[in-house]
Amino acid sequence: MAKILVVEDEEVSLHFYTTVLQGAGHEVLQASNGLGVAEIIHAQRPDLLLTDLVMPDCEGFEMIMSIRKTNKALPIIAMSAHANYLDLVGELGANAVLQKPFSKADLTQAVAQAL
Repeated sequence: MAKILVVEDEEVSLHFYTTVLQGAGHEVLQASNGLGVAEIIHAQRPDLLLTDLVMPDCEGFEMIMSIRKTNKALPIIAMSAHANYLDLVGELGANAVLQKPFSKADLTQAVAQAL
């Protein structure tokens, strides 16, 4: 299956996403914020990026814009509890959005469509 980089600052949520994605047969890489994600992408070559938008140190918005400067092909799914943020993120380069909270089925469906 796919190699997925999950960027999420909330430990419980990160564990949930990892468990669901591994259960679906994916390899999961983890980061707790956007700092260093460009280096992880360069070194590990994930097939998909699943990222929260609101995080300390480096927010998802900044990270997505930075990634899109050098990598337009990597599918990106953005997540947030704030619907107004999700409206903006498509313009910044995310391929899909998930509004929190969402179900296992929502996550696996979004990942399958993005891949």
